[in-house]
Amino acid sequence: MHTQPLAAFVALSITTLGHTFDDFSLRGVQLLAVLVQAHLFDPAIRLLAVALPVLIDEKRSAIAFIPAFQHIFTDIVHADDTMRSVLQRMQLTSTTTRHTEQLSGMAQAHVDGARRDALGRALPDGVARDRVLAVAECWVRLLLTVPVWTTDAPARRILDTVAREMHGVDGGRALLHSIFAQVRGSYGIHCPIFWSGHELGVASGATVPCVCGLPVASLITAWMVDHCD
Repeated sequence: MHTQPLAAFVALSITTLGHTFDDFSLRGVQLLAVLVQAHLFDPAIRLLAVALPVLIDEKRSAIAFIPAFQHIFTDIVHADDTMRSVLQRMQLTSTTTRHTEQLSGMAQAHVDGARRDALGRALPDGVARDRVLAVAECWVRLLLTVPVWTTDAPARRILDTVAREMHGVDGGRALLHSIFAQVRGSYGIHCPIFWSGHELGVASGATVPCVCGLPVASLITAWMVDHCD
């Protein structure tokens, strides 16, 4: 099972290995790695689309702290780069960002889905808010485990999607402050650049810092990073 991608996919799809936190963290992660190592990124993303909401409901952001899953998640985030390298070796060309867009869409769908129950009915505001923040927090924490996420284009693209969602939820801004404050000290000096800032509600021409001298994908994200005092 650990060497056959099809067997790994089936096991994760129909057994508790892909649907309960303990089983996934003990054995399911290794099965997901089989798919990623075989460059079967589409099946891996489809599995995560189903598994992540279940795992987050069970243990909130705990999945983001499992080192083996962090490595696999990084590989999936970089799926487009991997496939471009494969095509280049075959003397073909590709500029696709398909997998990045899939992951960004999946993050958006997970946040939207957290507002509804299993039957698609809207949850009470307080319950929906808590679930949305739990999902968004897990995504942010996972994305911040991508090495040098501040200059990693796919990670920043997905982080942009999640950060914008959190910015519009009561308590989301404070949660972003808290998460970024925990990692801020690891990324060096913040260098200023200029953006219009209109999306942040700040004056036109205001200085919005970036990380390590380079802008992150989202104005909101950049502003959050700089204001985690």
